[in-house]
Amino acid sequence: MTMAWEQSWRRPLVCHPVLAGLTVFSLLLGAVGQEVTTYVDGLGGSDHFDGLSLDVVGEQGPKRTIQAALDAAAAAPPEVTPHVVVLPGLYAERVCFPPRDVILNSADPDDPEIVAATCLAGAAGADSPFPLALLFSGATGPGTIVRGFTVRTGTGRAIECRDGAAPTLSGNVICANPAGALLSIDSRPTLTACVVYGNGPVDAAGTVCCIGGELRLLGCTLTGNVSATSVTCQDSRLTVRNAILWDARTASGEPGLQIDCRGGSVAHVTYSCIAGAHRGVAGQVSLGQGVMGVDPQFADPASGDVHLRSQGGRWTATGWLADASTSPCIDAADPESDVAAEPEPHGGCANLGAYGGTAQASHPAAVPAVPAAAALSVARVAGSRASVSLPATLLRGAGRLIAAWPLNENLNDLSANGLHLRPEGHVRITAGAL
Repeated sequence: MTMAWEQSWRRPLVCHPVLAGLTVFSLLLGAVGQEVTTYVDGLGGSDHFDGLSLDVVGEQGPKRTIQAALDAAAAAPPEVTPHVVVLPGLYAERVCFPPRDVILNSADPDDPEIVAATCLAGAAGADSPFPLALLFSGATGPGTIVRGFTVRTGTGRAIECRDGAAPTLSGNVICANPAGALLSIDSRPTLTACVVYGNGPVDAAGTVCCIGGELRLLGCTLTGNVSATSVTCQDSRLTVRNAILWDARTASGEPGLQIDCRGGSVAHVTYSCIAGAHRGVAGQVSLGQGVMGVDPQFADPASGDVHLRSQGGRWTATGWLADASTSPCIDAADPESDVAAEPEPHGGCANLGAYGGTAQASHPAAVPAVPAAAALSVARVAGSRASVSLPATLLRGAGRLIAAWPLNENLNDLSANGLHLRPEGHVRITAGAL
């Protein structure tokens, strides 16, 4: 049986709007010597092709394997940023990154159907009998970005970082890896907006294990992993922000720790939901501002759907759905986080977890009415000498005050007394000390 995504991605590939846009974008940037794009098609490509075209014309056409595309991209001049775009398919290979910046994307990292259909399954290597999907080592820096894949080996480990590697992994789904999601040794990886679920059992090392170096988990969701610990650190530094770490369980079903800092490890956690809060961590773990330990209310964690439930509506593949309850992780991220991509209405603050700050962020529940006496007076609004009085609503959060009122004038980028005004339909003011 041919799947729907297979039908849409078979030849002529260049007609697909996503890939057509990528082609034009690549040509424009390539003309000024800033980008070279190599394409990968596991169904119709060949490693004998140059990888610079979506269509097969003579020796031109997409590569068949990701590794061949990365090897070709590594030969680009130092001033060029190589991009590799991977079409949907199952890629059973161990992908080893070159010692330079390279960007590896699925064909549309923002399309969950494409992310699910572009699977990195890994392969065994000389140093390991079990499959490994992604290997970063040495001079791989933060300019190396992997975005928009499902990393699912079935019998191995998803990702390894060694010898100082510092890649950025963004918007990936990492699941069904019995040997763990990530092993980092003396390296500095960053995970942003990743969903890590259903991995293990890895009782000894943890689903995510950092030995030496540093690890950053920003806006990620880890849940339903079979392990004694969601994140284990040994003689390393850990930063967790805007994340949800929930429901780690041992193979026998006992609740596990969310963070275990061993040796000289230090972890700093802010604006995150950590199962058990202080009871869910061990070692030198600082739980700072905005940390909670209450149920994040995932939509369907057993199937990997970690969208946040909301009476105001949550994203589904078939449209927005209203729930009977609302997650406390909505509008609970660091107030400095970018909320622009979240669909309106939102509360002026991003959500926690992998979908916070994205187009799939759940809406908040309706803001309750407040007494008319509650008001905030703002004088000397930029661009105007007039004073205005605004009905104010006090929302949950550490002293965070949000005021809103109907906008009747065309105002742009206003600020008053250090407060930022958003002039779209309703204007919201956020402040930390009022």
